Amino acid sequence: MELESCPFCGGEAFINDDWAIGRLCAELIFFVICTRCGCRTGFFGKPSYAAAAWNRRSPGKELAVWHPKNKNA
Repeated sequence: MELESCPFCGGEAFINDDWAIGRLCAELIFFVICTRCGCRTGFFGKPSYAAAAWNRRSPGKELAVWHPKNKNA
């Protein structure tokens, strides 16, 4: 899957996965994270959904990503 560079620092990004552990089950979740500044998407059930969220660019609109410098997000 092709990923755009980070919208904040221009760094390279990759798709990561992790386990979300609930009271009764665990599920594999996916997110995209920047290797330079740590900016990331939210969590998604499929890698293609995480990539689509990362690659979405809307001029004048807030991106659906978390950035370490934004403590309120």
